[in-house]
Amino acid sequence: EMPQGLTATAGFRTSRVRYDSADRFVAAGNPDDSGSASYQATNPVLGISWRASPSLNFYANLGRGFETPTFTELAYRPVGTGLNTALSAARSRHAEIGAKWKWAEGQRLDAAVFDIATRDEIVVASSSGGRTVYTNAGKTRRTGIELTHSAQWTPEWRSHLALSTLNASFAETVS
Repeated sequence: EMPQGLTATAGFRTSRVRYDSADRFVAAGNPDDSGSASYQATNPVLGISWRASPSLNFYANLGRGFETPTFTELAYRPVGTGLNTALSAARSRHAEIGAKWKWAEGQRLDAAVFDIATRDEIVVASSSGGRTVYTNAGKTRRTGIELTHSAQWTPEWRSHLALSTLNASFAETVS
């Protein structure tokens, strides 16, 4: 049994994506560029929240992410023709802690701190002559803080102010 005011949430998402390209214009000097690429992952998420009072909630979330390349990102290989089947899906781990506080009637303040670590981030390798080739970076890291104030001053007037900081960096070199 959960302590009073404490709520836990758990779940998962399974994704399967397959790209198929059938080249129907094969001729001398124009090789068959047909190909396919498949990606799949199951990603869990876990969250916990605590209602400290009727106007104050604290929460923490932890989860994993999965981002497949788009068909545009797969379109060109670094060398040769056909799909860029060497491109991997980006996989990430997300963590966030925060608070939501209704400090007055119609006034709300939200604060959060987050950390996202990604491997195989999809980045541009080269771009020339209208062709952009993508590759996977090593590890990347994003950390930050978000503060938001929302207010309903009158039925006609409301405000929403947000402040965010973000520190994004490559933890490893591009492959």
